[in-house]
Amino acid sequence: ITGANGFIGEAVWKELLSQGQRLVSLDEFVRGNCSSDVLKLEKLDWVLHFGAKTSIDGSFDNPFETFKNNLDSTLKALEIAKQYGSNILYLSSYVYGPPEYVPIDENHKVNVTNPYLGSKYLGELISQQISELYNIRLTILRAFHIYGIAHKPGRLISGLIEAFLNGEPFLLNDPKPCRDYLYIKDFVSLVLKIVQCDEIVEGTFNVGYGQSHSNMEVVNIFNQLTGNMIKVIVTNKERANEVQNCLADISKVRERFSWQPKYTISNGLREMVIEMQVQQGGLQ
Repeated sequence: ITGANGFIGEAVWKELLSQGQRLVSLDEFVRGNCSSDVLKLEKLDWVLHFGAKTSIDGSFDNPFETFKNNLDSTLKALEIAKQYGSNILYLSSYVYGPPEYVPIDENHKVNVTNPYLGSKYLGELISQQISELYNIRLTILRAFHIYGIAHKPGRLISGLIEAFLNGEPFLLNDPKPCRDYLYIKDFVSLVLKIVQCDEIVEGTFNVGYGQSHSNMEVVNIFNQLTGNMIKVIVTNKERANEVQNCLADISKVRERFSWQPKYTISNGLREMVIEMQVQQGGLQ
């Protein structure tokens, strides 16, 4: 696994470990100058490539660093897969820009709108070409919006969590845009199905819940679950080139892997709120 200490990689790591899988973190090999020869593994079934610089604002501030980091790490992950004859799972992102239609299927044209997304899409293309050259079995997941208890600056749910924990007002710039939210546990369940399949399924798959919710809806649900403890201030500051509705067509991934997300946005947020309250000693 790459990105084993990140939000997604750590969640996958913990679940696979609980299933009795033997795991190795590849971060020092894909991020540094350490050669993969020192791994000295007898067998490596899968390379799960989650590691990346994911800050959109940071990608605008320093696009060179974002492209270099994300493409270098992808090439090294592919090299390890080639070395061990492994399958590879590449985590991509929402690469469609303002949609021409919803729900968005995998045939929708690609339109990357920032350097981070550009790096993820180029990573797809590199992975596809290298995989074809060396007969590496490749699965690409285009994740729409995975959420959970993790601090991701600039993200709606992270901002709500921060406001709740600090007892501060929450500034909501634009209440209208809609996103397709997938709870981290549903994503992890999909990864388990992929790596445990008897027959490796290759291809590119959209990953979401299959419903979208506006920023205002998410804020209201979260606030209700926390007893309306957060003061919400709507500033109505619209972001330039904002995508108004990201809604995933998940029929392909659902059918190919017999997978169905279980957590509605309300259920996912409720579980997060309970976990936060337990951590704070709010529940016995």
